[in-house]
Amino acid sequence: MIHYLNVGNMGMADCAVYKDNYMRALPKEDGIVNYIIPIRGETKVECVNPRLMSPEEYAEAAAALQKCQSTVNALVEKFKGK
Repeated sequence: MIHYLNVGNMGMADCAVYKDNYMRALPKEDGIVNYIIPIRGETKVECVNPRLMSPEEYAEAAAALQKCQSTVNALVEKFKGK
């Protein structure tokens, strides 16, 4: 999964800490590799190239993506409170 992580106007040091905290907070799941890309924009999660998958693999990836996006939404809310 590719995580586009909104870092707003954070400096580079704060961005690195935020990214590390985010990565540690993500649940570890077999078969899912997470890439974190800091951006200035909306935090979102995408699946890597779903066109290369069979329909069955796509359904499985879509379910994992939806679960991951829910986790990310909860993490974003948690980090806002800090």
